Amino acid sequence: MANYPTLPWSDRSEFKSRGGISTETADDGVIRSRVMYGSTNYDYTLLHDYITTADRATLLAHYAANKSITFNVVTPWGETYLMRYLDQPESMPHVNGQWTMTTRLTGKLV
Repeated sequence: MANYPTLPWSDRSEFKSRGGISTETADDGVIRSRVMYGSTNYDYTLLHDYITTADRATLLAHYAANKSITFNVVTPWGETYLMRYLDQPESMPHVNGQWTMTTRLTGKLV
């Protein structure tokens, strides 16, 4: 199984958990909840600020090779997640030849 490229994560990256509970209000006002899946899933928006053109190419190559399969993401604090891409990483160029990359992933803790 492939690993997500080792790139520095911006402190502006976002991490949101989804517990798999769907809650709705019925016509009579009763609130109902359904558990859609047993484990907590996570949506990550990873920002990689001021990376090199070579690092950008590495990330885009990883996306091209793994866009429809699960891969490992090891966080800077040492946790491992099984993740999938939600869409292609976005690139924003800087005047100094570096890039900010935004990557959206979803998955679960191993």
